[in-house]
Amino acid sequence: MSKFTSIVDEALTKTQQAQAGTQAAIAAAKAAEVAGKADPTKKPTSVQKKLLQGLKKATMAAGKKLATVAMQSNKPVGKVIEAEGDEFVPKQGPETGGEFEPTTPDSLA
Repeated sequence: MSKFTSIVDEALTKTQQAQAGTQAAIAAAKAAEVAGKADPTKKPTSVQKKLLQGLKKATMAAGKKLATVAMQSNKPVGKVIEAEGDEFVPKQGPETGGEFEPTTPDSLA
């Protein structure tokens, strides 16, 4: 069992390290972009520019996909049938048992 858990831990740490490296590269590219706006001599490198462009494209694609999924969830499932004319039948209420007769003190005895 410990061999299995060590293999899983190793795979997870590799994935986490890769994600941390990517996040650090994105943070450095964003910092270089901000610094480049303030000081033209500190512009981002071409690799950082490509990384930022890819990030912007991925963000836009994710936003479009999310919008389409949200719109699809609003659509009714199956065929929608609407009642026309005489097809509408109101729901029947409970049985009342006839006309209302008020109670008098004489009828209670």
